[in-house]
Amino acid sequence: MNKKGSDRGLYKSLATILVANSFTVLSPVISHANQLIANKVVSLENTSVISKDYASILNNNLIDFNGSFEDKIGTGNDISLWKDKVKPKYWEVSSYGNGNAPKGEIVNDVKDGKNAVKLVLNNSIGFFKTVTGSSPKIESGRDYKLSTWIKTENLVSESNMAPILIKVEQLDSKNNVLERNNIDTISDANEWTNLSGTITANEKAERLRIVVQIDEGLKNVVSGNVYLDDFTLEELEKEPISISLNESSIEITPGNSKKLDYTIEPLQANKQNVVWTSSDQSVAKVDENGLIKANKAGSAKITATIEKYPQFKAECKIEVKGTIEIEKIEFESDKIEIENNKHYVVKAKTYPQYSNEEYSLVVENENIATIENGIVRGIGIGTTTVKAINSSGGELGSFELNVKENEEDKYDVVLNKIYDSHIPNDLISPENNKVDQDVINDIVDAAKAYWNKMYKDTSKKYIWDDLSGNTSNASTNSNHITKSFERLREMSKAYLLEGSELKGNSDLLKDIVYGLDWLIENKYNASGDKVPFGNWWDWQIGAPQKLTDTLIILKDYLTEEQFKNYAEKISYYAPNARDMNSPTPTISSGANRVDMCQVALYTGLLIKNDNKVKESSNDLLPELKYVTNSKTNGIYKDGSLIQHDAIPYTGTYGAIFLEGVGKLNYLLDKTEWSIPQENVNMLYDVIKDSFEPLMYKGVVMDMVNGRSISRSNWQDIQNGEKVVKSIVKYFIPSATSKESSRLKGVVKYWVESNKDTNIVNNTKDLEYRAMLIDILNDDSVESSGPLQGHYNFAMMDRVVHRNSEYSFGISAYSDRTYMYEAMNQENLKGYHTSDGMTYLYNGDTTQYSRGFWATVNSNRLPGTTVDTLKLYDGANGSKVSSNQSWVGGSVIEGKYGVSGMYLDKNTEKEKNEAYKMDLTAKKSWFMFDDEIVALGSDIDSTKDRTIETIIENRVLSNEGTETFTVDGDISIKELGNLEKKEGASWAHIKGEKENTDIGYYFPNKANINILRENRTGNWRDINGTESDKIVKNNYLTMWINHGVNPNNEKYSYVLLPNKSLDEVKEYNEKPNIEILSNTESVHAVKEKELNITAANFWDDNQSVDFIYSDKQSSVIVREDSGVIKIGVSDPTMKNEGKIRIELDKKVGDLISKDDRIEVIDLSDKLILEVNVNGANGSTINAEFSIKETNSLNAPENVRITKKSSKSVSLAWDNPNDKKDAKYYEVYLDGELVDKVKNEKIKLKISNQKHIFNVRAVDKYGNKSDISEDVEL
Repeated sequence: MNKKGSDRGLYKSLATILVANSFTVLSPVISHANQLIANKVVSLENTSVISKDYASILNNNLIDFNGSFEDKIGTGNDISLWKDKVKPKYWEVSSYGNGNAPKGEIVNDVKDGKNAVKLVLNNSIGFFKTVTGSSPKIESGRDYKLSTWIKTENLVSESNMAPILIKVEQLDSKNNVLERNNIDTISDANEWTNLSGTITANEKAERLRIVVQIDEGLKNVVSGNVYLDDFTLEELEKEPISISLNESSIEITPGNSKKLDYTIEPLQANKQNVVWTSSDQSVAKVDENGLIKANKAGSAKITATIEKYPQFKAECKIEVKGTIEIEKIEFESDKIEIENNKHYVVKAKTYPQYSNEEYSLVVENENIATIENGIVRGIGIGTTTVKAINSSGGELGSFELNVKENEEDKYDVVLNKIYDSHIPNDLISPENNKVDQDVINDIVDAAKAYWNKMYKDTSKKYIWDDLSGNTSNASTNSNHITKSFERLREMSKAYLLEGSELKGNSDLLKDIVYGLDWLIENKYNASGDKVPFGNWWDWQIGAPQKLTDTLIILKDYLTEEQFKNYAEKISYYAPNARDMNSPTPTISSGANRVDMCQVALYTGLLIKNDNKVKESSNDLLPELKYVTNSKTNGIYKDGSLIQHDAIPYTGTYGAIFLEGVGKLNYLLDKTEWSIPQENVNMLYDVIKDSFEPLMYKGVVMDMVNGRSISRSNWQDIQNGEKVVKSIVKYFIPSATSKESSRLKGVVKYWVESNKDTNIVNNTKDLEYRAMLIDILNDDSVESSGPLQGHYNFAMMDRVVHRNSEYSFGISAYSDRTYMYEAMNQENLKGYHTSDGMTYLYNGDTTQYSRGFWATVNSNRLPGTTVDTLKLYDGANGSKVSSNQSWVGGSVIEGKYGVSGMYLDKNTEKEKNEAYKMDLTAKKSWFMFDDEIVALGSDIDSTKDRTIETIIENRVLSNEGTETFTVDGDISIKELGNLEKKEGASWAHIKGEKENTDIGYYFPNKANINILRENRTGNWRDINGTESDKIVKNNYLTMWINHGVNPNNEKYSYVLLPNKSLDEVKEYNEKPNIEILSNTESVHAVKEKELNITAANFWDDNQSVDFIYSDKQSSVIVREDSGVIKIGVSDPTMKNEGKIRIELDKKVGDLISKDDRIEVIDLSDKLILEVNVNGANGSTINAEFSIKETNSLNAPENVRITKKSSKSVSLAWDNPNDKKDAKYYEVYLDGELVDKVKNEKIKLKISNQKHIFNVRAVDKYGNKSDISEDVEL
């Protein structure tokens, strides 16, 4: 017999620790009483019983929904319809049919209080109503009175029906309308008039939406003004007829407690204050909630009296005894089956529940199983009995235990992979590695905190107070369920990890199992009264993922029956990976589909259901194929990754997607459920084409991180970790030997090259860290070095240009993509992030992650051309595309490229004239080897506001002292300095770290504004769910002011990343680039050293230099080593035919070409027809040899024919055939100053000492040597 002292009395309190079913009736208490007192109103929660605290609520039953309009907010889908962008919290306006939407104002013309609402009607039909999710909660069968005050001005309606109707809509748990109840109508009221009415709540009703309807019949428009104030909703009381208690007599021991629950009839009367009294407080005390505390042996009577109706009372007799014997013990089942070497946590309840007699558990055949601290372990095959024995040796109860063979099957193979990922005891060595131990200690500390705060009182409606629903969104915060399961998962890790001081703690294990059972019984329960509320994601992804993780971690401590029970609940909410409730039923896709496949897979593995596992694998396949149409969720051949219909999301959702598909592929690899090889091959292509170009030294570029840029704990480095982790944990182990080596080299470079973040020690994932260290320590793995190339993600309007020392990104939008995404209170100031914002990643890998987004001036993002109008939070933040299609570019040799964007800020979504913009601009970027040329033209606006182009807005060091030089002079030395530089030629920032210098060259000189400032902000400014803790950063901002109402303004500047001061100065003296055109029709630049000419043709039938295009297009040409290479694209993606390209060049043989190119002529000049139909903005390439031509002789006899103090005339002789020299380049003191077709020119001069040269150029662009110097 097992008589260890630790077992004795173990089950004295097990009834309150391990609950197998409803051991006690849960008490109907108000958990939000303190807030009720503070607010003097009933909480929006669904309360069922009044406690003593409720007596302090001024004897009323008013329900708060901001009916007096005192609480105001500045966000909401309808915010543009409210004056000054301020509206009452919990309320909204909307239109109906062909009528205009009512416009709202918060005014001081009130009935009571400070605020009222004025509705301005102009041929309107629509509603003013409570926001559905914030509409007041009601209870079935109860009576309510709605009241409001209203007055009108000049109401005009063509209808015979009332222009204004007050009504309510009763909603069920899914916000479906059960019934509508009209309260009253009004046609005219010059003075404040009260309207009121009563309703009885439908038996399925959970919320009451309050509606002011414009036009009773919703057919005729109404004009005029309506004033509303003091909406109140009052629950009407009913008199009670009785009160009863759940127990009439109780035996209890001194020092113990017991909760009494009461019921008041009828149900509608149960919000009455109940007074609790004890006949003898020395024997037993009772508090205001009916909790009895036994003090000493004796008898007492506890009485519950309805305070307002003292004739109604109920009593319970209390006997306090020294020892209360156990009458019997009941186990959760008569038969329990486990596998050999696995465990079972015994669950039992004692009768009576408050007995305090000690007892122990014994195993009849100790060759089959052992038991310690209430945990059974199978050690042999067979059947035995587990008994509960009291102190006298008497048997109190028993169950049969069957231990069967433990044979690893195909399901266990996969489950063990998941287990090892969570509990990587074979990979870690905390005793030898401080970082491992620190991570484990963090897990333990968190587990201790969760455990210590865990409630195990069966009368509670929660197991953690902070996840109890004690908030204004009590029964809508589904995240509390997800978080509860997550905590149990972390506690399970602490129970099993090596180096954990909680490892093997049986009390912790029992409480984890209790928590699982309690949540399944009370929160995540597949029954009619546990309908999903809040966010669908928690029910179908968040909670079941955390739950299945926990079950797999504890797989050796739970039985098959338990797995089946848990799986049944999961399948109720998430029956498969396809059907998603968001919030209405729809088909899942993208990261959501992958997450739901994981839920299905884990569930199928736990219950060993082959069909469910197979189904999860098959349901993944639709996500493992390329999409082609714009505004489609998925991955495109060009590497673009779109989510939420038209948002570039390679980071965030893309990173989640990569992790999810990588994990599932890894788990199913080499099983009968494995993903088909062609789909697996695609995944590795996606890593190479979609993710690697957007990774910079372990961070994901923010231009594809969507609204997560507004999350303080999910910045570019966190997105980067998710990508790196996915590759290390899932893709490398499943890859071919060749691809595995390649990916290891890429990972090694990312981690080693990031000097700002210790990526290895930054992670809390023990398995990932161990695997990453193995890669870094493997001398056979060669670092890949920096990825270099030019990447045009045409289908998501993003561009990346990479060389060995920096990466440059452009964020744009078109009619194919959305401007940005602001939702769930996130990314509230992201409205200019796709207006041509540029990103420069250099030696400062923390540029965008150390509070950049919380502190940057959102109207001055680098690269953008902006209307300086101050926009409201979340302005047009959902599903707004451009009116323009010309966004894209072309690439040559995979290394150099040009990109353009037709910026058009007109949008029909903005209804408020004060916030409408009509700014348009054509913007181009030419990306070569060590410079980026930015051109802008056709900049127009008529809204009487200043327009700016932002050259730079860079976070500086903590000191903010980086030297900034303009034309050789140090400028804006101190924080707060603002200067304007007229006619600047070049500028330079001296970076704090290596490879952080940046140069700027202005080809046509520029009037620039420069500001060095310290900016403060907080994350809540851009994300309503974040902290308002102050964040500070120093910035250097540089911009061009185009003035008010600019007309055909333009700009040009060149970025010179990582160039020193001297190198920028030298570049200014001898620039490598020449701007060929910056007009409304063509942007074109030549890079002299690379001999690249690139052009964006905004209009049809345009030419520049030697290039002609008959259609809108982007063209890039390079002449090098006797070869001419051409790249052509249709950035508009609207051309369903061909583009005719003519190059005034003599070419020889065709070397290669895309099948889409037809060579029309190459005799005198090269003529191509490029089929761009369905090319989706991709670059179409061809290569030809260059035909040798007669070399040109340099112009001869260059001479001065006339001179004055301000000008000089030159002439020269042409030694070539007249037709060979197309034009001449004229140089003044080594600088190209003009091009002429004749052999003469007149030049302006500044002094009397100059050197002149001339060179001849033929029609193919070939140039002669430069002429001899002519001195003045």
